[in-house]
Amino acid sequence: MTKTIIMWSGGADSTVIVDQMLRNTADELLLQHIVIGAAPISDSDDVSLIGGIRRRAAICAAQVVAVKQITNYWKQEGYRPFTLDISYYQPPAGHLVGSALVNVLSGVFAAQHYNADRFITGVGPISVRNGNALAVQQLKQLQDTFDVLMQGRKKSIKVRNDMSLPGEKAVIVLGDSDYSHVKWEKPLAEWGWGKRGVVKQLPPKLRRLVVSCDYPTTHEDHWERCGKCFRCNKWEQVGGLVDGDDDV
Repeated sequence: MTKTIIMWSGGADSTVIVDQMLRNTADELLLQHIVIGAAPISDSDDVSLIGGIRRRAAICAAQVVAVKQITNYWKQEGYRPFTLDISYYQPPAGHLVGSALVNVLSGVFAAQHYNADRFITGVGPISVRNGNALAVQQLKQLQDTFDVLMQGRKKSIKVRNDMSLPGEKAVIVLGDSDYSHVKWEKPLAEWGWGKRGVVKQLPPKLRRLVVSCDYPTTHEDHWERCGKCFRCNKWEQVGGLVDGDDDV
């Protein structure tokens, strides 16, 4: 049986991929959810930096709850079994590590650990979809990192320091052996779905469970949208809060 690693954030893009794979393939699905902790900050009064860290922490907390809610939904609806790993990553003190890089590195290690055949993520940041040159370049660099590590070669990765530690630090990551047969797949790009297309493909109940807010509030068994941020407004515009398909 084909073993497939899917990086699953609990957002709409990765959730619709998992939903499609569960319903339309026989692959053994190994879902990886990474919770990225905040890098410790000392002697910093940068309000924007602290606010960004708090925002990411709020989103991560909501995503963990969403992943558990969606897992329960799939079980209740009789979907076939899958494996879910929830891992926690704490960046080194004083360093800001992007979630995209963490997902790629975690995916590499998961693919090697499970001896997987496929590695799947969402299409990437919206800026990539819109052709933003910097975002496209960053995605290319991530692809290069993935390809090198899956060949079992050493890779020097530059991790950006925070404002108190100017410059960059090279981190060496070593792949175990040659897994170059595993390719990084981005099916949403192949399917050609925009956000409205993703919404149409999500079962109505899942539309309200996926995380689509920049400032969510998390409770023990559910999370709530702020209803005011850009992502909340965008999600409503594309039909994310519609319970049926007629108006999407």
